[in-house]
Order: sequence, then structure tokens, then C-alpha cells
Amino acid sequence: MGIVKTAITAMGQIEQSSKQITDIIGIIDEIVPEPPGGAHLNHDEAGRLLDAYLSDALDSVRKLSCEKRLESRYEKFRKMGSFEDRNSGANPKVT
Repeated sequence: MGIVKTAITAMGQIEQSSKQITDIIGIIDEIVPEPPGGAHLNHDEAGRLLDAYLSDALDSVRKLSCEKRLESRYEKFRKMGSFEDRNSGANPKVT
């Protein structure tokens, strides 16, 4: 297997892992796809893809009230700090 095929396989695995992490903890909002071959080979297309995703994200956030935006952001960051201590029976869930 050539180095390019190895790199493409690895990128696919990283993308799949990111999707699994998102499903588990909900930290990642979106995964922006790269142009074929990677962003380093096509900066303009990578910029267009990023622009489209960021524009959509901003449009959806703008539709929310300030209160809802703050609440959603607070909940998202609370999830990032949430963990379970499986080694201690004294405090099984800390948030």
C-alpha cells in the first residue's frame, strides 16, 4: 500500500473517530470535509468549504434568542467538564 493510500485510510479513520466522539460527548458541532487529497493541496476549495459551513452555523445561531444561545453554550461547555469516577464509590458522578 502506498503512502498516499495509507494517509487516505488514516484520514477516514480519524473522521470516523471524530463522528463517534461527537455522538458520545456532543462537543464537535460539525466536521468540515476536506477537498479531495486534503486541504493542503487545494486551499481555495478548503476555504470555500469552510466558508459554507461557517455561514450555515452563523445563520442557525442568529435565529436563536440571546438567552437560548447562552443556555446552549452553557450546556455544551458543561458537557465538556462532565465525567464519571468509576474507581471511587463516594462520588460516582461529578458534573
